[in-house]
Amino acid sequence: MDSSPKPQYLEDQEAQTKTGGKRGGWITLPFIVATMLGLGLAVNGTTSNMLVYLLKEYHVDGVKAAQIANVVRGSLNLVPIAGAVLSDSYLGCFPVILAGAAINVLAFVLFTLTAALPSLRPPHCTLSSAECQQGSPGQLFVLYAAICLLAIGAGGTRFNIATMGADQFSSTRDKDSFFNWYLVFLYASFMLGDTAIVYIQDSVSWAVGFGVCLATTAFGTIMLLLGVYYYRMPATKASPYTELARVIVAAVRKGSIKVCGAQGSVHYNVGAGAVVDPSGDGAPSKSLRFLNRAAMITTSDKSSVSGDVSAGSWRLCTVQQVEDLKAVVSVFPLWSSGILLFMSIGVMIGMIVLQALAMDRSVGPHFSIPAGSIGEFPKTLRSLATAMAPMLVALGFFSSTMFMDVVTRATAWLPENIDHGRLDNVYWTLAAVGTLNFAYFLACDRRYKYHNRAAM
Repeated sequence: MDSSPKPQYLEDQEAQTKTGGKRGGWITLPFIVATMLGLGLAVNGTTSNMLVYLLKEYHVDGVKAAQIANVVRGSLNLVPIAGAVLSDSYLGCFPVILAGAAINVLAFVLFTLTAALPSLRPPHCTLSSAECQQGSPGQLFVLYAAICLLAIGAGGTRFNIATMGADQFSSTRDKDSFFNWYLVFLYASFMLGDTAIVYIQDSVSWAVGFGVCLATTAFGTIMLLLGVYYYRMPATKASPYTELARVIVAAVRKGSIKVCGAQGSVHYNVGAGAVVDPSGDGAPSKSLRFLNRAAMITTSDKSSVSGDVSAGSWRLCTVQQVEDLKAVVSVFPLWSSGILLFMSIGVMIGMIVLQALAMDRSVGPHFSIPAGSIGEFPKTLRSLATAMAPMLVALGFFSSTMFMDVVTRATAWLPENIDHGRLDNVYWTLAAVGTLNFAYFLACDRRYKYHNRAAM
């Protein structure tokens, strides 16, 4: 009898049969990549040029336009977290991606209408924006509706396309290869969006530029649907966020119980594989002791422990669940030190575009570099495992909006005419904030306790 190892493709076929037929594999790559390219090119191109569109077509003040653009960027990094939770815990990736793609199509329909119909934007003005008529409430409503739909649509697609792509493969080697190709095409969509789309919008017309975005988004949606027969769609798993919520609820419900006591007088529900304090005889770690109440066994919990623990899981959790929540909470201080970093990036992105609009961007007699292409290689959001990273980026962009508002109100560094401003002082302030943030990071780093699970 042949005892040689099975080829990888046979292992993949067996895994596919167990998960519901011979689906998945490399045949799905063209559909997934085309979907990502079509959606990514349109979304990133529009985001990069949002500030210029607000300035030129809606006559929004420069600093306010930069703030709005940063709110858009923040939302495009924050809303996808909700989409990832929804797909991972309840609906699965494909329905959420399809809904997000359809919403993006509607968003670009509205964007195209705002650019093509004069009634949906203020009259054209060649004077300084301070003397131009700004958008009416109705016109701004349509524009902001398109922006909101853009963020909601990206929320369904930005993380989940990568996750669905990884689900098509059984072996780690194939998953690694997929992510290599995924990143290649992802950066390609960023570069094309930041150059080709921005150039069409600036040099041809906004209506044509948004029309191209609409076409690429529709193309991506169609390609997603064409591959539906080939996709492997694993069943959704229980939400890890529900497990974390149970710990908080259980700890609050037992808030009147004292955690400390004589050795051996307190008993905890120790689950299999729990990470516990070696000095505590099965007890949770001593940090964040309030949460330890969630795993304490009381008289009313004993019936649950003797039977099915999950039946009383909103009152009694395992030590492992408590430690998982503590691990998440303990990362927050270090994680938060990155918010001001991205706040600085957000401010500089907006200011660089404003500076570019005041520059001579001509390259030869027939070509001018679009202001929106001056900068964001944009940051890549790779998977659900890095869900805290995009939230960090989002909070950084939101903070940059508040920072610019404070600077505008308190100083004369950011006037409407950027040539009369003091951007040097703005950048020096950001440098000082960054220095303080670095000190904050070092303080958090000293307090953070690394958990090497492999050694436990």
